Amino acid sequence: MCGTEPDRKTGWESGIFMENKVPFLVGTMLLVAAALKIWHFLRLTTASAVLHEPQGATPGLIAWETFLGLWPLFGVYMNAALRVAILCFSVFACDAFYEAVGGKADCGCFGQVRVNPWLTTAFDLLVICSLFFGAGPAGPSAAVRRRPSSGTLFAVFVVVGLAVGTSSYFLHPIFKATREGLRVADGGRLVILEPGKWIGLRFPLFGDLKISPKLRKGKWVLLFYHANCTECQQTIPIYERLAQDELLSGNSIHIAFIRVPSEPRTPVPANLFRPTPALRTTLDSQHQWIATTPIAVELRNGLVIATVSGPTAMNTLWIR
Repeated sequence: MCGTEPDRKTGWESGIFMENKVPFLVGTMLLVAAALKIWHFLRLTTASAVLHEPQGATPGLIAWETFLGLWPLFGVYMNAALRVAILCFSVFACDAFYEAVGGKADCGCFGQVRVNPWLTTAFDLLVICSLFFGAGPAGPSAAVRRRPSSGTLFAVFVVVGLAVGTSSYFLHPIFKATREGLRVADGGRLVILEPGKWIGLRFPLFGDLKISPKLRKGKWVLLFYHANCTECQQTIPIYERLAQDELLSGNSIHIAFIRVPSEPRTPVPANLFRPTPALRTTLDSQHQWIATTPIAVELRNGLVIATVSGPTAMNTLWIR
């Protein structure tokens, strides 16, 4: 009465029931982005898929998007949330702009939903402007009139974000690849083969071989080699004879030679191979592969039955 005005909830203070829907929409968009990343992880079927995926979809980013997405929906500490959101989207905009200038076709922000980085940059700038001009801070009363449960809600957001981030770590293709014998470094450019981990699993390199449809059925023996590997050059004729013998006897073992690209690049010697029924192919050369060759792998209907390397691979006695 007497010249005083009733307290009013302004700006972000009114939380999920606010009249200004900008923070609500921003929070929802962040939660959707986190969910799409996780859904994308679930749809990856081979360990080598990590080699062809954007490396930015990390569990830490998913945890952060979940936490920041929940924060504005419940109207707690909203002045701080406004500042953090503006800063966060400024970083997002800079990163998307960098990717756009670099010529990338997909920003990797929304899992399997491919979005051009230029569009992402424009969207992030629009969000920043909307937050800055359309959802101003709540004013002095917000610092005093916090909900009694604000601290508890904030702690819940942190716990949920951490839980989602931890769960996404175990779904992330990097974790899957490491568990299945493909250790990745340098943003996916360096791949270390650990064939001992492949036994009993689906062959992890189907996504990197042009002959994969043939390898998925029947019994195969694969020989991985480097063109400049002396042991490999001694081993290849042994498996060529096996391929010829299997063809003549009508048995069901098929042979494939898989070249592991070398750094620096080494051409295959002209007389390394003879005409045989064996197939030949090369791992994707956009990656640098680290492997101790020769490596021999036995497949049955796409599953790895046995692997050997080094001197043991230089004969065929190990084949079951």
